[in-house]
Amino acid sequence: MSASVGWEKLEIRIADRTICSALDIEISDTQSGRGHFVALAGASGIGKTTLARTLVDRDFQRKVVVNGTVNCSDDLKIALLPQKPVLAEGASVQRNLDLFLRVEQRKSWVDQSRKSSLISTFGLEELLERTDAKNLSGGEAQRVMLARTLSLEPDVLILD
Repeated sequence: MSASVGWEKLEIRIADRTICSALDIEISDTQSGRGHFVALAGASGIGKTTLARTLVDRDFQRKVVVNGTVNCSDDLKIALLPQKPVLAEGASVQRNLDLFLRVEQRKSWVDQSRKSSLISTFGLEELLERTDAKNLSGGEAQRVMLARTLSLEPDVLILD
């Protein structure tokens, strides 16, 4: 089974500012295989984050004008890792990992071995019981965010 996501003639506008117009994007695992990287580069402030959020965030889509055709496999999971870490204030790293999955309407980690693997991969063992994840360094917070995002096992991961 192949999975793909694409946008044809995508136009995004906020107020009177056009972020992009007539943009065609297609990402398909039959074209590139799993593990393929696609990069969007540009100067600061031209709308890369707005584009990324528009592609994955239904709530954000209601705040901008979006025109075009979306072609997306029904079972395709797209996740966005934002530039700035978003962690629950006053909650431990462990609680932040668990809360995220609850918000994403998953009862628990896919399985304990997956959880352990992500915690180990990103070197989070010593951080789990920190009482307030807001006190983490920028790099530590990003590692928590990446583990959280990958716990969803997305087909497409957008790194902003």
